[in-house]
Amino acid sequence: MKFGSKFEIKLYLKLKNEYNCEILRKGCPDFLIFSPNRKLFFVEIKKGNCQLKEHQKRFKELLEKMGIKVFISQDGKITDEILQELK
Repeated sequence: MKFGSKFEIKLYLKLKNEYNCEILRKGCPDFLIFSPNRKLFFVEIKKGNCQLKEHQKRFKELLEKMGIKVFISQDGKITDEILQELK
């Protein structure tokens, strides 16, 4: 894992070792959506038939364990699931 500063390393080690946090620096979905109806969710955009990479799957899994929804949009299409969240 690459760090930009000694402060990032310090915080990373403290959170990881003392508080047993899982810390990810790769895999965050493309969009964090704050809808007008006060819902929060993520959308990952994939081109064509591209699938999630392993680090993206892990990020998605952790978000969903916390009750945060993550949707996949193929080629930027708004899916029925996304529309349902916006209602």
